[in-house]
Amino acid sequence: MGKSRAKIDGDGVDGDGQAVLNIQAHGDAAFCGQGAAYEGLTLSRLPKFEIGGSIHIITNNQVGFSTEPTDGRSFEHSSDIVKSFGIPVIRVNAADGASTPETLIRVCRFAIAYWKTYKKDILIDMIGFRKHGHNEVDEPGFTQPEMYQIVRNTKSLP
Repeated sequence: MGKSRAKIDGDGVDGDGQAVLNIQAHGDAAFCGQGAAYEGLTLSRLPKFEIGGSIHIITNNQVGFSTEPTDGRSFEHSSDIVKSFGIPVIRVNAADGASTPETLIRVCRFAIAYWKTYKKDILIDMIGFRKHGHNEVDEPGFTQPEMYQIVRNTKSLP
């Protein structure tokens, strides 16, 4: 957001933010578990910080927490923190091999159209799984045995 604001201020870009598209990528746990995302959202509508909205994309691999979502946060989805800001959320099934790439393209086009029209934030919550756990070295079956039994029996996307 800071780089976008600097571009708007420093380059004499139109102040409505339409010449600068800010895209932020987040992990599921970091988005709701660390303060940076929430702090940015809190500041995003203040005159000195406003950039005309951002497109947020959560890569939600469901392993940012080593516990069930009901034990790791006070709400169902990691993206639910944006509810208090009135930000629309689009949830996409990242594991649907039949339509995922095409669906993501359509959702991204929609998000850009929304951003251009309303000059506000929008969030894409891409929900999937990580085949080999949190860091590719750990054993996710220890903390999520039922989920990873399903994951091991799921074919990877081509």
